[in-house]
Amino acid sequence: MNWKGLLVTASLAAVLPFSGAQQSTNPCRQVAKQQVEARAGVKLDYSSDQKFLVRFDGETAYKCITSVPIDNDAASTMIDVLKRYFSFQSSIAYLKDPPKSYQQLPVDVMGRFDEIKTKIGNKNYTNQYELELDIRSIIRDAHDGHFTYSAGILGLFTWSLNESIISVSPNGRELPQVFAYSDIINDIQNASPIVEFDGKSVFTYLQTYLKERSDPTAVVDPHAAWNRLMQSSASVLGKTGHKPSASVAYNHFQATQIYNGPSLRGKFANGTTFEWAYMAGSSTNLTKAKFFDAEAIYQGRVLNSEYDDDEFVVKAIDESSKPVQATEATLSASATTSNKTYVGYPTNPIVTQVQFGLGGVVSGYLLTTDSVGVLSLPGFRKADGASLASYRTAVSDFIAKAKKAGVKKVVIDLSGNGGGQLPLAFDIFNMFFPSTRPSHLFRARAVPELLTYGRFVTGITMNKNKLFNSSTVSVVTDEYTNNRVFNADYFRKPGNAKWASFDDFYGPVTIHNDSFTNNGQYEYDADGFNIARRDDTSPPFKAEDIVLLTDGVCASTCFVFASLMKTGAGVKSVVVGGIPQNSPMQATSGTRGSNVRDLSFISDSTDMVRNFARGFTDKQMKGLNITSEDLSNLLPPLDKAPFVVGSSAGVNILDTVFPSSPETPRQFVYEAANCRLFWTRDMVHDITRLWSTAAKYASGDESVCVSGSVDGLGSRVNDTITDSPGFSYSTIWQNANQTNISKTDGSPNSNSGGGDQNQKDDDSAGHLFELTPISLVAMTLTILLAI
Repeated sequence: MNWKGLLVTASLAAVLPFSGAQQSTNPCRQVAKQQVEARAGVKLDYSSDQKFLVRFDGETAYKCITSVPIDNDAASTMIDVLKRYFSFQSSIAYLKDPPKSYQQLPVDVMGRFDEIKTKIGNKNYTNQYELELDIRSIIRDAHDGHFTYSAGILGLFTWSLNESIISVSPNGRELPQVFAYSDIINDIQNASPIVEFDGKSVFTYLQTYLKERSDPTAVVDPHAAWNRLMQSSASVLGKTGHKPSASVAYNHFQATQIYNGPSLRGKFANGTTFEWAYMAGSSTNLTKAKFFDAEAIYQGRVLNSEYDDDEFVVKAIDESSKPVQATEATLSASATTSNKTYVGYPTNPIVTQVQFGLGGVVSGYLLTTDSVGVLSLPGFRKADGASLASYRTAVSDFIAKAKKAGVKKVVIDLSGNGGGQLPLAFDIFNMFFPSTRPSHLFRARAVPELLTYGRFVTGITMNKNKLFNSSTVSVVTDEYTNNRVFNADYFRKPGNAKWASFDDFYGPVTIHNDSFTNNGQYEYDADGFNIARRDDTSPPFKAEDIVLLTDGVCASTCFVFASLMKTGAGVKSVVVGGIPQNSPMQATSGTRGSNVRDLSFISDSTDMVRNFARGFTDKQMKGLNITSEDLSNLLPPLDKAPFVVGSSAGVNILDTVFPSSPETPRQFVYEAANCRLFWTRDMVHDITRLWSTAAKYASGDESVCVSGSVDGLGSRVNDTITDSPGFSYSTIWQNANQTNISKTDGSPNSNSGGGDQNQKDDDSAGHLFELTPISLVAMTLTILLAI
């Protein structure tokens, strides 16, 4: 067995006591056995932590996953299926030819899928893993969290490190350096920064890693992508707070579903070197799923048991014209009381949402010394044990208590917020500005199938000619009340007038060499939004006394909320972190789309339309303006497709556009925050230091902001920057702080963080200490999550 590069060989051997004589030569059977034995040595309070805490040899897992075969005929057909479904992605034309304001590289989504199909035809792929890596690369390069595809074998294993990284400035003004997270959280004095990974400068390595090896970061700003690599308590809270079954969440540097080798080597500025081992884990109980060989994994994770290659046909459409799931681990852990804590967060909140940490994520704090109220919203999600009503109640309670306490400034911390339930964005905005009506426009890509789905759903819902009985109308209306994209009766024209029909909404309109629908807006009084009507319409706080704080990751519903606060009320924003350089940074860099739809939703719509149509008369179908050819051209049902497609595959089906720039999707507009901050050690240990600094900016102190970051392009209300902001993806990385690594004799470097030069190699800052089996788990729990 190859344990090359493991600095903790003895300790890991104690955790995973395998010998060559005991092991099967089948790597998949090996990792299944290793998982069972590793599980016996780990106490799991939260079942979803298994893939991070129950770990086995990473190289053996890689050998297993790369042994899974590829069926080229099935793969070729599946690419045709995905192209049909991904044609609903609203931003395809802009991704291929983005405006100069866009801070990532262009990607031709459909062209890349064509390239994959050519490689399949040429039999260039030797296994399923290679194919899925190429599909994943398209998703990664689109930088859109609503554009997803997590199916097949990619995701069966997660490779992770025991250590993480963090970027901090010594005083908030000097450029940050990259450190081992354990050095910072353990408060190692004069810790030496990391200057090299695998023989490359830390910046070159991390740029390449993000571009080629990382899981999708789904952010449009390279600074926010950088933050995705750094340890963050807010990110952990945002990822685990709404999950009763999870307490551990690793960043994109520490964990990935893509194999990066057995270990990662690096160098500190003081000349010492280190090597961190990659270990594998899985949320699937490999033994229970009987994943003992490559064929079993292919049958259980890839192949759809309902697929019949003789019957399944995918039509190529000219646009001018039930799956078998792998068994997940069944564990005894079922925590009902949260013992989760989050590094740096105060332990004395004035408000917490019901089931905080086990579904609830809202918390509120008073910084009495500074007369500041802080509302922490790391997500807008509804989860088991915490309802949308409890979310609203927690926010309402915070506002009341903060107002009673007479706070002078309010910081709304959106760090780690990846989105959630859309109605919450409008309702929370309404709580702060009850007399301001929200303004939010959207549009869809006008593909032919959208017109068929929309005619069917909207036609039955409106039922203008009384062609359908009440039962049919009720079933369709109930199904598509909250899934409004196909139901024009449940959204409005700009200005709130009703659409006459789905065709009235559909258009199409030609923009950016593509076809789009007309712009629409949500009907805020409709079922599903539940925006409260308040007797007191005066805002509890003035806009100038509120500041939004983000880490740049703010996405989806979070973006909608931040946009409402900015454009609807004039609230300013502060962003923290990013690539070490003096420059502005965007506050909301996660997906700026208005609505995500799972591919399964579109597939289910095909089934519904066809099933109903079988019982409709010619008169009814004519009334819907749908022909038999329209029905045959609908997307093929996924339950008959070659590969299993899970619920985590989707498209951004609705763009967000602004009334001030109704043709430009916000995904491609540059929008700087009003102020940017650098993380410091003190902020990592005590997040109230960060909150206080953001409040100082809200009080008019611009000296706390990074040089050159105040009121950058796009920070003003209704700014639409589509020209170059003066920098690009390439220049941002070129201007990253390059630590001088020429000195390796232990003497301080001129622009490094220094380090305790007298420490010996066996205990120098940043080294992976020798770990016992118990401390291996304890380090993950206590250092990374402080639990």
